[in-house]
Amino acid sequence: MLKALILTLVAIVVPLQGCSDILVVGDIVQMRLRNDSDQRFDRITIYTPDGPKVFVDLGAGERTAYSYLSRSYRYATTEVIAGGDTLRIQAIDFVGEEPLSAGSYTFVYDINADVEGPFSLTQTLVVD
Repeated sequence: MLKALILTLVAIVVPLQGCSDILVVGDIVQMRLRNDSDQRFDRITIYTPDGPKVFVDLGAGERTAYSYLSRSYRYATTEVIAGGDTLRIQAIDFVGEEPLSAGSYTFVYDINADVEGPFSLTQTLVVD
């Protein structure tokens, strides 16, 4: 009976993975992105162990729905295109890094404009 219940729950939950407000059981990392800059992100691509995730048209102060990942780390290679500029954070490797435990997280991105230098992209991990 328990096995049938689990299979039924899997059959219901797996097709709903694109939804942002569902309960997911197991070792799943829920990750979303938030734009804390004052610029619209035309495109933001985050490179995860499950492959790249691409989001378009993320306005200032907006956040994406959660994406469900088999694993993630406290930082990720990310590319943002905003106003014709391409900004990138490059993760070299994850040596010594522990994968995030199951739960909900938000990568928060901001664009810092130094008056005397180029724009830079910052990435902060928030536990939801």
